[in-house]
Amino acid sequence: MMKSYIKNNVGWLYDLLKEIYKYTPMWKKIKSERKENKLKREEEEAEIIKIIFDNQYIVQNGLFKGMKYIKRSSGSALLPKILGSYEEPIQGWIKEVIEDKKYEDILDIGCAEGYYACGFAMSMPNAKITAYYIDEVARKNSTHLKELNELRNIEIKAECTHEELNTKSQPNTLVFCDIEGFEKILLDPIKVPNLKYVDMLIESHDCFVPNITEELIERFYLTHTMRIIVDYPFRVNKYNTLKAASKEQMEYITNEKRSPFMKFIYMESINENI
Repeated sequence: MMKSYIKNNVGWLYDLLKEIYKYTPMWKKIKSERKENKLKREEEEAEIIKIIFDNQYIVQNGLFKGMKYIKRSSGSALLPKILGSYEEPIQGWIKEVIEDKKYEDILDIGCAEGYYACGFAMSMPNAKITAYYIDEVARKNSTHLKELNELRNIEIKAECTHEELNTKSQPNTLVFCDIEGFEKILLDPIKVPNLKYVDMLIESHDCFVPNITEELIERFYLTHTMRIIVDYPFRVNKYNTLKAASKEQMEYITNEKRSPFMKFIYMESINENI
């Protein structure tokens, strides 16, 4: 709670403490352990892809089936994306987005290595996709994924500010947002008044910002209709693999290693014109 308060209310102090913390033995130990865990996970993922997916980095199922993929992810699990099971609870909503063809622009805020940004660009060639991520390595991964699939209707940028979001929030636009709790700051209808004209599909992070789902509902219930889904720790759809996978292997592949009770909100604007 104290960390969240300092970050949101005394930004300069948070940044200073963060810089000091980087030089402590505890941080060096945590950083080393994270690196070791990341390398171990990447080795395990590569072995699974070799055994089960015949060493093919291509999405195997779902709406983005056939999309060529890179050999790494940024901040989320790789294997569910290769399988096509990633974020299964909202796949019905993603299908609506693609098949309804009502969006001329999609703003993917928090695009990581570009799974959704490139998937939308591939599935919706007449739409313009703008993808945002503050981490430079992730943006390079997104660019690699974009080039691998020869996509021309996607632009990759760094930070999405209040000003940028307000300018781009026009009718027939979808804001697709996964920013680890920063939705509390960015999705502010006072600082971004044009949000009332756009649809929003948001992954809300109550695990980082307590009660953020309720707060977002309160902010937008007068301007949007809403649907909410709670994530579940298993997958119910059937997914094909190139080679037979055991139950244990499928559980490993579909495990997204996310916090329990994650929520997704699909908000659709009731305002048609600016």
